[in-house]
Amino acid sequence: MMNLWQWLGLEKASRSESSSAIAPGRMRVSRSPRSIPREPGVYRHVNKRTGSVLYIGQTCNLARRQREHAAAGRLNFTTHEIWYGVARKGANVNDRCTTEKRQIKKWQPSRNKSSGGNGRREGPQ
Repeated sequence: MMNLWQWLGLEKASRSESSSAIAPGRMRVSRSPRSIPREPGVYRHVNKRTGSVLYIGQTCNLARRQREHAAAGRLNFTTHEIWYGVARKGANVNDRCTTEKRQIKKWQPSRNKSSGGNGRREGPQ
């Protein structure tokens, strides 16, 4: 019997690769909201002094989401850095949520209230 991945012509390797929304390697670091792109991706808020990861999230617009965090008082650009990875082409919201969950499990940030992956599923992917 043919499974869905075979029917779609996708190999198992491409299935596992697509589950990570961002390319392997280091995330980019921003100390200013103006330098963050308006693209989908995964981000971390990091304490500049200690290097500890405070929060991890995913969004369809990195720049807008950081402005929302700042307006709510959860992000201070004098004490926090933003580490972000722009989503790879073809990555969808489920891929970003999976990547967010993996990073939360790895870094165990103090400000995440859940294990991640609970973001909105509607809107631009």
